[in-house]
Parts: sequence; C-alpha cells; structure tokens
Amino acid sequence: KRCRQPHNAASARCSTGVIRALLSRPEFSSNVLAKAIEIQSEAIMEKAKRRGAAGFTAALAVCLMGALAPASADEGAVDYRQNTMAAVGGHMHAAVDILRGKVSHSGHMALHAGALSDLAGIAGTLFPEGSAGGDSLPAIWENGDDFAERLAAFEESAANFATAAESGDAGAIGTAFQGLGQACKSCHDDYRAQ
Repeated sequence: KRCRQPHNAASARCSTGVIRALLSRPEFSSNVLAKAIEIQSEAIMEKAKRRGAAGFTAALAVCLMGALAPASADEGAVDYRQNTMAAVGGHMHAAVDILRGKVSHSGHMALHAGALSDLAGIAGTLFPEGSAGGDSLPAIWENGDDFAERLAAFEESAANFATAAESGDAGAIGTAFQGLGQACKSCHDDYRAQ
C-alpha cells in the first residue's frame, strides 16, 4: 500500500497505516521503519505547530518516543544480536591481523581474546524464542539442543583462546585461535544465512 499524499499533517493517517504494515513484516529493516516514523513524526509536528505550544510539546514527546524505541521487541533483539556478533567479528579480525603480523599490536591480543571470551559467554542469551531474523536461520530454534552444544563449544574455545593469549605462548595462541575459528564455522555453516 503506497501513500501518495504530500508529507504533511494530512499524511499522518497514511503513515500510521504504513508503519503498522511494516511492523508486521520482519523482512523490513530498521532503516525502512525509521523512515516511516520520520515521515509520521513530521506530519505530527506540522499539525502540532498549528495548535500552539502545548500541542507542539506533546507531539514532540510522542515523536521522540517513536524514534527512540525499536519497532518491536523482536527487532530490538535481532539488532542487539547482530551488533554483538559484529563485535565478535571485529575482535576476530583484529586477532587475525595481529597473528599475521599486519599490525604490531601483539600486546593487544589478550584484550581481544578476553573480549571474545566475554561475548561468547553471553551468546546463548542472544537467541530468545521469537527473535528470528537477521542472519539467523530458523534451524536455531528448530534444533535447539544442537545449537546449544555449538554455543557451548564457542564459549569453551573462546575461553581457551583467552587463556592462551594471557600466557603469551605463540604456539598455544595459534592453536587456540584455530579451535575458536572452527567453533565459529561449525555454527555458521548450519545456523547463519550466508
């Protein structure tokens, strides 16, 4: 359903309908929803300006609440999971750069390994029932026991990597990092959309 009305107070009703429709469709990104909220907020603000200071203040509060809140609890869970996994990826890439000698920050390895261990420790909380979406395949919730075993392997291998990084033993670090990479790949092969 498309709104062809100008983006003013008259389009508020149409924008509300569009937002409701988008909220019911998990494939729409938060950027699409944010744009729809922005359009509706503009319409509300325009109407409130005509009603005076009290109307303007109330409309501003409503617009801010809509802009700051995730479109749904599920979307918030998906965004949080993706941001957390992006942090895992960032620490993995930084560790690879250190291991390959691309950067001279070998003293940072323990920091990255510790962060990976911490993030692996919360990974099991990132996939609550009803939070399908993003890169996560439905198989996560269909094969809960197997997925839990793979998360446990991720957590264990990340802890091993952190221990090795603290030791400073290059051989142990390399071996532990390979184990961590294998744990990540094991999960991604079956449970992450490519």
